[in-house]
Amino acid sequence: MIPMLALVMAFNSTAQTSARKSDPKPSTVKPIEATPTLADAKTPSPNFSPVYFNPNESPLAYLANDPLKVYAWIEARTESVPGKPDQYSTTEERQKYEVALAERMKEVQPIPIVGPCQKKYDPDQQSFEIKVLLSSIKDYSLKSPNPEALNLRRLTLTQANVQRDTYTAQNAYGATTEVSRTKSDDYVLVFPAGASNEPTSVLVSGNASTSVRLPYRYSFNFLTLSAKLPPAEARENDKQIVCMYIFSLEPPYAFKFREREMPTRDLPYERSSNGFALFGRLDQVAVINKASGQVYDQAARSK
Repeated sequence: MIPMLALVMAFNSTAQTSARKSDPKPSTVKPIEATPTLADAKTPSPNFSPVYFNPNESPLAYLANDPLKVYAWIEARTESVPGKPDQYSTTEERQKYEVALAERMKEVQPIPIVGPCQKKYDPDQQSFEIKVLLSSIKDYSLKSPNPEALNLRRLTLTQANVQRDTYTAQNAYGATTEVSRTKSDDYVLVFPAGASNEPTSVLVSGNASTSVRLPYRYSFNFLTLSAKLPPAEARENDKQIVCMYIFSLEPPYAFKFREREMPTRDLPYERSSNGFALFGRLDQVAVINKASGQVYDQAARSK
């Protein structure tokens, strides 16, 4: 089990097809703060290496673990192992590759990455309710790892190369609607469901019904934590309160996937993304102040 952080509580201080096309209406895309481009992520700096978890270290030390750089570093490390199996590889060749890959990755320790989380302040309770969304992977061509068979959860760390625009779509009956379209590169943590892979003590199902189990593609959950601050401090520190995810990597360590959601009349939104996933176990989640390093709440997996 990974040691817990030193906890300091803060009580005080085109659409489907369109027979009729219209000129796209591009919208201004606000760049994500301090996020490198995909090209930067593809070519990791030779001087970059992630800061590994140390229970005695301030969370501020891990702000350098940019998700794009960490992914690029892990990917470059795995791709440096020769003999990657293909459809022509024998069982013996596959086994040799797996041994070599494990040897290459054995020195990689748990990596903390700071990322966003949902916040809602209750002034009567003087506390932020913190939620971290865990959703399914909707790439039906992905076979290794198999999202549904492994019941994989996806936790989004950041998005890069976000593009937004709108267009007019038309269905077979001639009805038109304005569609909002978003494209992005999503950097995510992916891990199987279960107590050995995630902090189940703070896990809450997103399904309002307890008697009906949703199909995998529609399933989602939340990690729920809190941050207690009086109103004045909450107002001052709102933008500084984020989450930190401590993650242990396991085979296949890193992989890519693609998702696309098409618009409907009732839900006129099209979304497509390229996914860049780090695979393993979510050891711990913590609510921190990225300016002061203060830790408000935390939870760890139990196994």
